[in-house]
Amino acid sequence: MKGQGNSISGSVGFGGRNFPDDVRAVQRLLNNKNPLSFFFRLDENGVADSSTVQAIIMYQLIFMGMSQPDGRVDANGGTLRSLIGDVRPKPPPPRPDPSGPVATSVPRPDGMQEGDWQYLLRFTTHHEYPVYNMYNTRGPEDPDVTCGIGHAISSPAEARKLTKLFIDKDTKLPAKPEQLEQDWNAACNLRRTRTNLGDYAIICQLTMPRQAVIDDMAEGLSTRLHTLRTFVNSKDDFADFPNFPAAARIFSASFAYGHIPGVIDKRKGKKHVPDYPAMRVAIRAGDWATAARECAIGGVSPRKNEAHKQLLLFAQQLKDSGGDPNTLPPFFT
Repeated sequence: MKGQGNSISGSVGFGGRNFPDDVRAVQRLLNNKNPLSFFFRLDENGVADSSTVQAIIMYQLIFMGMSQPDGRVDANGGTLRSLIGDVRPKPPPPRPDPSGPVATSVPRPDGMQEGDWQYLLRFTTHHEYPVYNMYNTRGPEDPDVTCGIGHAISSPAEARKLTKLFIDKDTKLPAKPEQLEQDWNAACNLRRTRTNLGDYAIICQLTMPRQAVIDDMAEGLSTRLHTLRTFVNSKDDFADFPNFPAAARIFSASFAYGHIPGVIDKRKGKKHVPDYPAMRVAIRAGDWATAARECAIGGVSPRKNEAHKQLLLFAQQLKDSGGDPNTLPPFFT
């Protein structure tokens, strides 16, 4: 039977199989190994909820000394052996994810550490679908022509400047300004539906090399982060950005890529007043748990919003436990 005694038959926690009996066994072990009350006591209900995952992460951080906890207990793995006995496996040295994107021409932004930056690049690539040609997210009467990973192109004149990002699909030569304008107009005039994203690749004569997409994304992340830290309505809230926990630095840069707090979309007919006030006050106070409740961005995928929330909750857990604030969080998908 699964989860009998101190054994489990499948992984429990983040990305695990999470059989209820296994989850109950891990919850019981976590509660038994909590004499110093680093965690609140878990309900031993067999549900691998966010509280259980966070408890696993904090156990790996505090009791095992893992620099990059994964939030999962594997059958016969080091975390389970530690929970059963007192085994403290030596954490492996940090190393970059070989499958992660690398920005070849964009330096790391000021205030971010290298680990933050690499995590942010991977996080953004994972949560933003790359498109290697121009496409329109709306209709011809209200165009929102975009390319790569969230690079908005406001007009044909702006498109003509992107000669370093695109190449001709047939000749592989760098794009010419007139080709870029033609592709912008073609994308603008095709109305977006739920099923026709591939049609834009047919009508556009240009494409973006993958590395150009990554470098363009990195440039956008860096630029938006700079705007976040200098914009009159948000700069005071993010003044201590370099001293934020790593997870909060990553969140801030990722949030800014989708929206700068304090900027109101004029198309929605709202006045130019600061928005996300509760989140910004919480960030200024280092209250990451409150910021997590106030950070959902409209129009962003629920998965990315949830991952943003988990980044801030991880920052709060580190603050509450006295853990190293520069500890990188597990990869929230």
